[in-house]
This record gives sequence, C-alpha cells and structure tokens, in this order.
Amino acid sequence: MTYLNFIKEKGKSIGEINPGSDAYALEVDDALQAIEILKEIHIPVLGGDILSNKSGSLIYAYQFWGSQYHCLNWYCEKSDSESKEVFCERSIHKAKKAIELANMTAKKLGKKCYINLIV
Repeated sequence: MTYLNFIKEKGKSIGEINPGSDAYALEVDDALQAIEILKEIHIPVLGGDILSNKSGSLIYAYQFWGSQYHCLNWYCEKSDSESKEVFCERSIHKAKKAIELANMTAKKLGKKCYINLIV
C-alpha cells in the first residue's frame, strides 16, 4: 500500500481545523506504521503536529491540553553536511521519539493523540 493511500484510509482529515488542507491525522499505531512505509521508500519526515479529540472534533493538542504542550509538535531539517540517507534515518528516528513522547503525555492526561506527519 502506498503512503498516500494508507493515510487516506486510516487517517482523519484535518480540513476542519486547517481549511483547504488535504492533510490527515493518524492514531499513534497508524502513524508509526506510516513512518515505516516512508522509511522503506526513503522519504524523510520533516515534522509533525500533535492533535487531540475534543467533543468529537480534532483540535491541536496544545489548544486543548494547554500551551505548555506546544513543544510536542516537532520538525527536522537536513543539515548541509548530511546525505539524504542519513537525514532520512535521523528524521525517522526523531519522529518515532516525538510520537512516543506525545503518546505518553496523552496517556498521563487521560487523552488520546493523533499525529499529522509532515513529509
């Protein structure tokens, strides 16, 4: 299955909070699976936004949980000295760590998080 097909099948549109966006938010396990798809095709993860469910609608987690959680969103930039392969590997590792942290935080708060991967 291709990455785009996977996120469309498994994800929830974030068009409601980001009008005009064709992005999708994935549950944690699905986001980790999507990252594996990206890893196989050597596509780096440039960052991610953490969302949560409030009254049946997706909302950015920091808007619901508090501004101190804005730092759960992340980004990853390629350095000039990195090869594409090294950057891809580092970005995948960073994405997994960020998702783990967001998921642990959500559990501590008794919430559920969703991940919008930026590729």
